[in-house]
Amino acid sequence: MDSAESSQADAQARLDAAKRLVAEAKADYDDGARVVVAKLSDAKDAGVRADTWWESIYHSDAWKVIVTVVTIVVIVAAIVLSGGVTLAILAVGGALLLADSLMAWQEGDMSTGDFALAAALTFIPGGKLVGAAGKGLSAATRGASAAVRTSSVAAKITGVASRVRVAEDGVTEIAIKMKKGWSQEQIDAMITKINQVNDRNPVVTRVEEQARNPSATSIWRRAGREFEPGKDVDHILDLRLGGKNSLANMQLLDSSVNRSFGAQIGNAIRHGRVGDDTFVRFTVMG
Repeated sequence: MDSAESSQADAQARLDAAKRLVAEAKADYDDGARVVVAKLSDAKDAGVRADTWWESIYHSDAWKVIVTVVTIVVIVAAIVLSGGVTLAILAVGGALLLADSLMAWQEGDMSTGDFALAAALTFIPGGKLVGAAGKGLSAATRGASAAVRTSSVAAKITGVASRVRVAEDGVTEIAIKMKKGWSQEQIDAMITKINQVNDRNPVVTRVEEQARNPSATSIWRRAGREFEPGKDVDHILDLRLGGKNSLANMQLLDSSVNRSFGAQIGNAIRHGRVGDDTFVRFTVMG
């Protein structure tokens, strides 16, 4: 009898253990499913906008490196090489440099006159014109165009760094510029955003990946809040500035304003060499 009861107890213990494993596996599955659904919903809500994609590329460090490398390659190809290989290099390089000029003009980093000059230089035919004189002219033209782009890249980085200064009270000030083509409503929204951030005493903070999850869009949706076309769910005080990933720190903000502010503070922190734990204050670029 004792042996039978012992066997029954062992069997029950194994059954209970198996149930716990099944329950844990189900919980893991449910958590994974919720993450996937949330990410898919975020993508659906946010949409995929071409201008945002281009903006993220244009403001990245990788894009600046690519433009610089292509500029050097174009100069070398125009001066040293000849024939079809040269034309191919100049065509591809010219297209990329023109794209960079277009984005710079759209972002307000390049005047209309400078953009027109860069575009004209890009489309001047390369290769031989009339013997050696033609080749020299082509090389000079491409070299001038590449030199303009090198200067533009350097000026872009220098321009970002120049927007960062340490005020008399020791707080690091970062000047935020308004995007070309914004409406007065968008300009007002950026000014309001700057004031909101400054009122919360922002401090540059390192953000771990797990601190970004769940996404702001997911938190907003789960709280039953409404969405509006053309607006993002914004952290009032950005995570990079010490804000919390909580509903109390969220609002709807014009998508262009939200993404422009995020890109500008990111570039200022990187290129302006603003370290973690630095108190910052934002101003409107005059």
